[in-house]
Amino acid sequence: MAFRGRTMVRAINLSSKTIAELIPCVVDGRATPELLDRPAVQRDDIDRQIADLTDTRNGLDSVVTGAGTTMLTGRSCRPRQDRQTSNRG
Repeated sequence: MAFRGRTMVRAINLSSKTIAELIPCVVDGRATPELLDRPAVQRDDIDRQIADLTDTRNGLDSVVTGAGTTMLTGRSCRPRQDRQTSNRG
């Protein structure tokens, strides 16, 4: 059981120091709020990274969709010069 727990802790990419601190918890089930803070902070960091990557992917999807539409319709993806001039007021 302890080996499987250690393997799981390594799989979640914690530092050796953090793993050493977590081993007693994995072996005998004892945990403290302080002990759980570090993995919780790491989880929150991962959630932020996922949100940032999702935003980036959504932006890329928009570019790909726009380029695909341009390719299918033959329309230029550059704004026409007269539109830019008229929008400037």
